[in-house]
Amino acid sequence: MQYRLALADISDQKDWRIENADHGPLSTFARGKIDLVKTDRHWTDILSPL
Repeated sequence: MQYRLALADISDQKDWRIENADHGPLSTFARGKIDLVKTDRHWTDILSPL
């Protein structure tokens, strides 16, 4: 028996990248863009426990 990971709704999935980074052919896959200004502004909230 072999285990093979199957992603549900793969067409709806996206990867993330830093806003202006160029990843060549992977740029089409990495559709989501991370805004570093917003990340920096909310960094303490991101790190705080629930």
